[in-house]
Amino acid sequence: MTQLEKISEKLLENEEILFSFNGFYIYIQERVDGGFEGDIYASEAAFDNGEEPIDGGVCDSVLPNIAIEFFKEVANDLKGR
Repeated sequence: MTQLEKISEKLLENEEILFSFNGFYIYIQERVDGGFEGDIYASEAAFDNGEEPIDGGVCDSVLPNIAIEFFKEVANDLKGR
């Protein structure tokens, strides 16, 4: 099972997931009206300290793997700035 498959499975089971990617900490949760909402934090410590996310958004896909890749791409864009 790939890392993406493991994260997708946990997201489906728990309706939310937290994971580190490319130096960022990503929080994704299922939305009641469909799709996924995500926040990207500068670090796990920033999340733990209740700091505001540095970016985030909504992914309308109902497929968790698409949402995970979407938010990973947002994090990659942040890294490039």
